[in-house]
Amino acid sequence: MNKDQRIKLRGLLKDIELAGLRGDIEKCDERIKATKQFVSTIMAPLQKDKTRLDWLADPSNHLANVQLPRAAVEANLDSLRHAIDATMTGEYYPKD
Repeated sequence: MNKDQRIKLRGLLKDIELAGLRGDIEKCDERIKATKQFVSTIMAPLQKDKTRLDWLADPSNHLANVQLPRAAVEANLDSLRHAIDATMTGEYYPKD
């Protein structure tokens, strides 16, 4: 979530809180709906990425592969996700 999205979400949540404090149930319901819609627009691309990564990480997938540093893969044979994380952080070299 980027900075603008965080600001917008905080504003929506604050509106819900203020409407609740005023007892304005209609406004509260309206802001809850808007918040759910906003969050779903943020989550949709993340869900697509999760689906892609699940497919790629599936050991039975023989259609595609990923190239990662050998040491990262060997240090994380149990999980492609962990190997990717290790590659991203550079934390896969044996510690002395």
